[in-house]
Amino acid sequence: MIRRRRMILAGLASAILQPALVRAQARTTAPRIAIAVWGSQALDANRVAGLLAGLAELGWKDGATIQVDVAWGEGDSARYRSIVAELVAKMPALLVVSRDTEVKTALPLTGAMPILFAVGVDPVGIGVVTSLAVPGGTVTGVSIQNRELSPKRLSLLKEAVPRLARIGALYRATDENAVHWLKITTEQGKGRGVQVVPVPIDGREDLVPAFAAMAKQKTRAILNIPDRLFFELRKDLADLSLKHGMASIGGVQEFADSGALLSYAPDVISAWRRLATYVDRILKGAVPAKMPVEQLNVFELVVNLRTARALKIQIPSSILLQATRVIE
Repeated sequence: MIRRRRMILAGLASAILQPALVRAQARTTAPRIAIAVWGSQALDANRVAGLLAGLAELGWKDGATIQVDVAWGEGDSARYRSIVAELVAKMPALLVVSRDTEVKTALPLTGAMPILFAVGVDPVGIGVVTSLAVPGGTVTGVSIQNRELSPKRLSLLKEAVPRLARIGALYRATDENAVHWLKITTEQGKGRGVQVVPVPIDGREDLVPAFAAMAKQKTRAILNIPDRLFFELRKDLADLSLKHGMASIGGVQEFADSGALLSYAPDVISAWRRLATYVDRILKGAVPAKMPVEQLNVFELVVNLRTARALKIQIPSSILLQATRVIE
């Protein structure tokens, strides 16, 4: 009788413990992916959510079929390098970084580990891939071609302000790609009868004197090279533009949300979501060297009519018809 009771108890214990053991085995065998975000959770959580949503659609669910580690750099270079090192130490199957420029921080730490960038601006130009068609190394991702859109942004400003003759082109002085951006923007300006004036900015402290100088020179509009610095300063840029009666356009939709007249930008959330297909392929055995960098071609034009009214600008119907969103 006692032996039978022990057998029953052992069977019950086995029935109870087996699901737990299966779950434990799933946790240990599920591939790990690491996501190192340059920015903060407050600003960039929606981007990571886009990637996770894309992965879920492909059958990869955090805590079940994959393990996801996310860390935030808070816009600080030293902190970012530290979080990349911590994530890599966990030996993930791959590392996702926010932008192509962050690949340079990750490469010395990752060896043969695949690296995927969610937002590529000029991955060939900065040397993280050999070409868009054949990356040739451990790196690939999605390119949004944001800097090449500067001529389009200038055209939109000129269309909104037909008498525009002078525009301030803000750039970070230490940006290695600024020369190329200024060149194509200046050439586009000449073709439209607009003088493009370079305005170097290194931090918030440079904004007030820079805007005072531009106003004195009768600059009537601004645009900026896509850069994390200007994203963080977007509210300051919008406020100072309005104060000095300048139209402004930004490279992500948050600029218009913060008060800029216009924003014309790739759909960054779509880029993160699209990256899920790259994660899926690598987890199934693909190698980055043979995975072409995808060039995203989904763009959004946002018009801020509140700012237009404050600047006494009548936005033409030709722009409103192109708008994906209008802020009333």
